[in-house]
Amino acid sequence: MEYKNLSPKALKLMRLTCAIHMLIFLVIGIVAGVLLSNVSFVAAIAVPAAVLLLCIIWFIVTPKIRFKRHRYLIAGDRIEIIKGLIFVSRTIIPIDRIHQIDVESGPLDRLMGLESVSVITAGSLSKFAFLEPDEAEKIAMYLNEVIAKKLSNKNTGENDDV
Repeated sequence: MEYKNLSPKALKLMRLTCAIHMLIFLVIGIVAGVLLSNVSFVAAIAVPAAVLLLCIIWFIVTPKIRFKRHRYLIAGDRIEIIKGLIFVSRTIIPIDRIHQIDVESGPLDRLMGLESVSVITAGSLSKFAFLEPDEAEKIAMYLNEVIAKKLSNKNTGENDDV
């Protein structure tokens, strides 16, 4: 089986969320500059300029790295989600441990035409984020069918292999 990559729409959403974060940090940098204007003119200019430079670098680099690293795999017995920027995580979820599957989208997801699939187990919640709506629906329906089949086999005493 092969890992699946995200839709190009995901990169746009990652850039949008990064821009929102960047604006928040810029406001903080400008406020810090205003507060430092009483202390030093150089510091009042240098702090917002440094924050602006870091924000631009962050905006250019971060979404590309996140987009390249984010991928997922759905196998017969497990789900794997790999994501991260600096710290890369690989989440493995045994399919027979899944209790609930939710398909959801927030306002920015809907703006970009994307959805997420949340997989809930007894001990955790994992998300397939940045999915096209048809892919999210396909994943949710597939997982639901596999779980229903495993439960049916377990109740009838048959082999659990799918």
